[in-house]
Amino acid sequence: AGAVRPQEGGAVFVDKSEVPRPRLVPHAELARLAAAHAAAPDAAAKNALVECACRAYVGGAADVPNEWEAAKTRLLPQLWPLEKVKAKQATLPPGVVLPHCGLHGEADASVYDVAVVLVCDFAPETNVKGAPSLETCVLSRDVAAWGSDCGDWTNALRVSLSNLRDRTKRREALETFSARWEHHASGCGSTTWRDRYDAARCALLPSVVARRKREDGRPEPGAHVCVFAARGCALAATSKNALGLCYLGDVVHTKIGPTGDGLSRRAYRLVKVKMPGTRGAAASHPLVQKAGEAMTWKWLPDAP
Repeated sequence: AGAVRPQEGGAVFVDKSEVPRPRLVPHAELARLAAAHAAAPDAAAKNALVECACRAYVGGAADVPNEWEAAKTRLLPQLWPLEKVKAKQATLPPGVVLPHCGLHGEADASVYDVAVVLVCDFAPETNVKGAPSLETCVLSRDVAAWGSDCGDWTNALRVSLSNLRDRTKRREALETFSARWEHHASGCGSTTWRDRYDAARCALLPSVVARRKREDGRPEPGAHVCVFAARGCALAATSKNALGLCYLGDVVHTKIGPTGDGLSRRAYRLVKVKMPGTRGAAASHPLVQKAGEAMTWKWLPDAP
């Protein structure tokens, strides 16, 4: 099954193959797995959890597949803080990069505090409570390995967006799912998918935010404003709803910030802009989302 070597901040799992591939499991994930194992109702559930964790961390089931056919169904877009992108790039060997872009496909993502990356999502094949759900970022060498079957990173991103839409439909089809947004009395809404891709949905499929309506039916004047607060939580209000914006800020800074799971504290305003006048890569980019005739959605940093 492999050995465990204690390291500061986690443990390294090493398989027993001829060319072992060590995998670091962060301390927080080890603690979560231990708690899930302790809470499992019986030996069968405990064994299933251990088996799933071993497949992910020792067997390499969470790695990015070398074959495009195996990888394409697991691709999803994700938001990373720019600092995390830079930190990851600094750990990569020469010639290998972490492909990323801005919220609308910009090569320079510095106008935002987050960037779009591709991840290969790992989820257990069986319904194992507490099993690891992992995201392995897609690197330039992965895209190169996929070759002409994939095309390029932008085409892989296009496939990942289709997967995200399908994932959203499946989640919303569950009997336990009631609505996309849960609203506070102030009118601030928080997303309810809670599957680690809430922020990505709102940022990259902006009609999700544009169609948000208060459950009490009260009108909301002003432009839509959203904070991609954490991977599994986005918060939205409107620019003229002062009370809703105050509550939004309070949640971001006092509730989500201290947990360490924060993604972004910056508010973005959703506006409509004219489609790029030139045809080609810019106009056809999968993150250029139509907002009507000759119009597209655009996220702009919002200033109160």
